[in-house]
Formats: sequence, structure tokens, C-alpha cells
Amino acid sequence: MFLLARIKEEHDRTGDTRRAVGEGIRRSAPLVTAAAGILALSFLSYATGGVVFLKELGIGTALTILVDATLIRVVLLPVTMRPAGRANWWAPRRLRRLRVREGEAVPADDVLRGEYV
Repeated sequence: MFLLARIKEEHDRTGDTRRAVGEGIRRSAPLVTAAAGILALSFLSYATGGVVFLKELGIGTALTILVDATLIRVVLLPVTMRPAGRANWWAPRRLRRLRVREGEAVPADDVLRGEYV
């Protein structure tokens, strides 16, 4: 979500999907990489225990986190978002009404009741 938020911010600023994807990844990559490394190391600590199931769970989860942080976020996301162009920013009409514009304060109760348009 953090990565997509950075991409959306850049797209709103420039209107260029290609540049938005590159800039969003550049700005959020250090944070995503650090978070993935910390999570992977914490799950790898399960591998030091004596229970085989926990060892398997720790190693499998750590590998999954590392694959997600590298392949999916750095390779597959840009490869799918760049050709999609404007389709990335399409939303159903009901969700578009909920979109809060920059600098506009909307009470949470109004959004939950569907009164914000």
C-alpha cells in the first residue's frame, strides 16, 4: 500500500504513469527493503528452534517475504502498471465519490454514512 500511495501521489502531481511508477519505486524502495529484511530475519529466528513445523514455517515465510519484496514489488508491479496507463487509475463510480481531494477535511462519519460526494 505504501508503494502504491507514492506512485499515486506522483501521478496526481505529474499525470505521467511511466514517471510515477519509477519515482514511486525510487522513493519507497529503501523502506520496503528494510521492512522486508527485518521481517525475514525475525521469521528466520524460528528456524533455530527445535520444532520442525516452526522451522518450516519460519524459512517458508522468510522466503515468501523476500520474493514479495523483490520480484513482485520491483519487477512485476512496474511491468504491469506501465502498459496499463490510465487504466491503473480507474475506479467504480461509488468509490470515486469517496475520494478525498488534497487539503479537504471530511468527517469520518460522513464517509461512513455515504454522505460525502
